[in-house]
Amino acid sequence: MIIDRGDFWHFKAQTAALDLEMAQLRLALFTATQKRNDLMTAFAVKHGLDPFQPLTLDDTEYSVTQS
Repeated sequence: MIIDRGDFWHFKAQTAALDLEMAQLRLALFTATQKRNDLMTAFAVKHGLDPFQPLTLDDTEYSVTQS
């Protein structure tokens, strides 16, 4: 089967644009994750906690525990 050249290149352009959009979204997610991790580390250090251990936040008691 022979596909029209214009249809082929239009399809390739659309998939390339979506690949770029997905890459930009992955970068945005990575950046947001890094900012969150930095915030958690700063909070742990400020309050004398180990930044490498998970924090459990209690919203009703306003407390933090680590496992």
